[in-house]
Order: sequence, then C-alpha cells, then structure tokens
Amino acid sequence: MASDGTPATNGAVSSGAQFNGRFVGNVAAGAWRNQVVVNGAPQTLTGSWGVERTAADGRQ
Repeated sequence: MASDGTPATNGAVSSGAQFNGRFVGNVAAGAWRNQVVVNGAPQTLTGSWGVERTAADGRQ
C-alpha cells in the first residue's frame, strides 16, 4: 500500500469482504486514515501507532 495515496491492491479480508482502499496517512506523525469500500459500503477507518516497545521500556 503506497503512502502517496495511490490505490492499494484489492484483497480479501478474513470476513470474506472485498477490501479496496488507499492509505492517506502521515507516517511521520504516526497517524493513518484508510478510505475503504467494504461490500459496496464506503467507510473511513482512522487510527495511530505507537513506538515499538523494547526491553528498555520494561517489556520483553
């Protein structure tokens, strides 16, 4: 999935629905928004990701 907003490759999700979306997020900010069409219904998914946890964070 390209970060420049180009369409992603179509694929099937585990529910069997067809996924067709594009990534329009800001990678540096750790934010993402995915505009998708699932079984003909447009949806916008949003979220963010955190820094990878390591042993230095007190986690194994």
